[in-house]
Amino acid sequence: MRFFLVAAILFVNTGLFAQDMPDSTFRFSGFIFDKDSIPVEGAYVINYRTMMGMATNQDGHFSLTCQPGDSLMVSHISYKREIIKVNSYNPMASPKVYYMHFAAHEMSPLIVLQNPNNMKYFAKNIDQMNKQIKKMVQNIRPNTNGGAVNMSTNPALGGGVGISFNLADVAALFVKKKTPDEIRREKAIHEAHRTMILDSLLRVGVYHEGIVDSIMTTRNWD
Repeated sequence: MRFFLVAAILFVNTGLFAQDMPDSTFRFSGFIFDKDSIPVEGAYVINYRTMMGMATNQDGHFSLTCQPGDSLMVSHISYKREIIKVNSYNPMASPKVYYMHFAAHEMSPLIVLQNPNNMKYFAKNIDQMNKQIKKMVQNIRPNTNGGAVNMSTNPALGGGVGISFNLADVAALFVKKKTPDEIRREKAIHEAHRTMILDSLLRVGVYHEGIVDSIMTTRNWD
């Protein structure tokens, strides 16, 4: 009698355990597109029941092990979250296409502050360059064939802006009677100054309309 009782208990427990085993799992696959029918790559598809998931490939394709009744969450940073219900499985049916919609994200206001040292470095570099030009003019004559001199801004400005001047060309600016070639050289040097100042201003982020002309006038370069 005891033997039959033990056998009955084992039979019932085995039957209950067999009902808990996933005997209807299958591979569920599909494609994730946006509203313009463009594949969404990198969207995460997660099975809520198993917490297993994967990311869609460049074609928007995914494939997960599921059971009837599972729910899949599709998540992407640029799109609204979507839920896919797995009701049944038909091995003969083609994978379905699921569409996601763009999500608008609101950000808190951003306050961009200027580095207080930028203008200090910029003013220091302009003064240094102005002094070097004046020193060269005092030490040379218009006919002097000097070598090229490189003027560069402070390395603190990300490497600075470099520009080369010929000493004879700089001295030619102070000759009372200028030939057409000298006038052209003067204009070229003038434009080189303007270009260098403009580039430096853009680097430090303090450019506004009219500031280049103001600096040129202040430094007596016009």
